[in-house]
Amino acid sequence: MSASTTSSRHSPDRAACGSRGLRFDVGVPFLLSLGMLMFVSGGLAVWAVFAALAHEAAHLLAIYACGFRVRRVSLHGGGVRMELNAEPPKAKAALILASGCFGNLLAAGAVKAFGVASLRWYIFYGASLLLCALNALPHSSLDGGKLLRLALGEGRKAAVTTFVCDVAVTFLLTAAGALVFLKCGKNPTALLLGLCLVAKLPVFRARKSGMAVQNPTYP
Repeated sequence: MSASTTSSRHSPDRAACGSRGLRFDVGVPFLLSLGMLMFVSGGLAVWAVFAALAHEAAHLLAIYACGFRVRRVSLHGGGVRMELNAEPPKAKAALILASGCFGNLLAAGAVKAFGVASLRWYIFYGASLLLCALNALPHSSLDGGKLLRLALGEGRKAAVTTFVCDVAVTFLLTAAGALVFLKCGKNPTALLLGLCLVAKLPVFRARKSGMAVQNPTYP
C-alpha cells in the first residue's frame, strides 16, 4: 500500500481550494507540464487530457464503490494523487489501483465498438491505451508499481525489488523517449515522462521534515 506524508501547511508553489470535505491542491509543476503538453501537441492534447480524466474517474468510482472517501486531490508534475480518509484492506486497495487501467481499456473499447472515424477520437483511443500501458509499468509512482509493492508486502526483499524495477523502468522509458526525440525531433513527451520518473527515484526525492499525518494515496 502506498502512503504519503502530509501536513496542514502547503508549499508556496501550490494553490489550494475546496470545501471542508474535499481539498484540491494545484502545483506549479502540474501547470507547467500541462502547458508544455499543449505547446508540443497543440489542441490535440485536449483529447489526451480526456483520456487521463477517464483514468482518474475510474479510480474515483472505485474508491467510493469500496466505501471510502477522497480527502484531498493533488495535481502535481507527475499527474494526480488522491488522499483517502482511511487505509483500505489489501483486496480493495488492489481494486482501486487497478481501476484506472480498466477505465482506460473501457474508454478505448467504447471508441472501437462504436467505430467512430474521427482523428480526435483516434487520439483519445490511442491515448487511453497508452495511459493504460504506462500505468501498468512496475514503477512505484505508477499503478503497476503500487500493485507490485502491495503483492510483495514489506521487508528488505520487497524494497530491493521495488528499487530495481524503478531504476529499470525509468532507464528504459527515458532511453526510448530520447531515441524517439532524437530520430523524429518533434514530440518529447516520452522523454519528459522518463525524466519525471527519474525525479521520483528515491535518491532524488527530497525528505520533508515536520510532517506528522500519514494517509493512503492513489495516483
